[in-house]
Amino acid sequence: MIDEIKNDKRFDFGAAASDNNHAYVPGFTALQHDELMRKIISRHLTKALAKITSPLSEEAAMVMRNVIGDSTEWHTLNLNEHISIIVSRMSSRVFMGEELCRDEGWNNACA
Repeated sequence: MIDEIKNDKRFDFGAAASDNNHAYVPGFTALQHDELMRKIISRHLTKALAKITSPLSEEAAMVMRNVIGDSTEWHTLNLNEHISIIVSRMSSRVFMGEELCRDEGWNNACA
């Protein structure tokens, strides 16, 4: 059953992503589903995962303490504000490095 779903073109993530990102509109064609890009990501990004998993885990723990805190008491959070900071910092850690991912100005600009 799972292979039937996997091979069914109606469930093609690339086609859905292209449609959702309006890749058919001139100027947005860079967002079109590209088999070459999928292969590059799966080959090269997957290889890099071993190198970035530990640093990302450490960064996630640090940013969660900084943004959410480590209190065991119940408290409210503004998820919209906090999630954007967490995502900014985590993606910056992967693509920009440790120093820039912790730069408050950079994270405010990205979030």
